Amino acid sequence: MGAHSGGAENSTSSSLGLLDAEHVDVVRHALQKILAAEIVETTFSEIIDGLPTRASWLKFDLWNEKHPVNVLKHETLCDGAREKARRFRDEFDIYILTFPPSVCIALTAALSVSYVL
Repeated sequence: MGAHSGGAENSTSSSLGLLDAEHVDVVRHALQKILAAEIVETTFSEIIDGLPTRASWLKFDLWNEKHPVNVLKHETLCDGAREKARRFRDEFDIYILTFPPSVCIALTAALSVSYVL
């Protein structure tokens, strides 16, 4: 994901600045795993494309012959849509995200607990 000029401790643009570097890394890793999932990449590619593919549409909605997906016979993504989604994912800067301070405090507390198995 995108580079951030400062560390977690001097981030003033989001409440991720409340977390230390280790906790920011946990958030970054979790978000990277989510964004790397095929369904997420495909969905975001369809959003960039402006229409879902017909196969995707039919998984979640009833047939409607007048829907643009059917009228346009939108079977595949337009050229470049998937690449734009991947570029966005790869350049995404988690420091633009904001969370209520209570979420960051709860995350820090949860990750600080030692579990005995």
